[in-house]
Amino acid sequence: MKKLIIVFLALSSFLLHNCSENEGLYSNPTYYNESTIYSANNKADFREILCIINLTSDDGTGEKYVVSPQINEIVFTVNDNLWGKFSTSTIDTSTVNYYISGNLILSNQSINYPLVAKFIPENDTLTLAGEYANLLLDFSVIEPGTYLCRIESLKFTDANSDTISVYPHITIPFEVEDGAISTYIGTFNIPVNN
Repeated sequence: MKKLIIVFLALSSFLLHNCSENEGLYSNPTYYNESTIYSANNKADFREILCIINLTSDDGTGEKYVVSPQINEIVFTVNDNLWGKFSTSTIDTSTVNYYISGNLILSNQSINYPLVAKFIPENDTLTLAGEYANLLLDFSVIEPGTYLCRIESLKFTDANSDTISVYPHITIPFEVEDGAISTYIGTFNIPVNN
């Protein structure tokens, strides 16, 4: 019985020691628990598009900036493939001098809505083996080169708390450099009808 206990303690200590090491049979240095994809050479692949969006409207006295706490459901495509649907960072509108014109809240000062459009698969809650297989088959890796990003549509809240949809159909070329995980595509003034 003592031999059995000694063998059990030795095996337990061996297994605990090996499981805490980053080397071993089941160690995978290319997987990390985050939203970045790593290639086989352990370099991060391209994952996000950055931009700033301004909503503008002409109230009859010139171009003004639309005030809303957030721009939502911004649909991005890259080379005609859905990149995702995103929301900008929330803006504290209590510090903005504004007035109401029609159904829009407007300001003379520029309201910059920052957007980080991280690539997320359409179905990110996978449970079945077939769903994982489809994700791997449909998965796109953006290699270094030139691509076209398109802002298809977006939504924001007006002065009446109604949701307004805008379809800017802005197309922006962008370059992905070797080793880049993100790119800034610019600042966009998107007109909104009042």
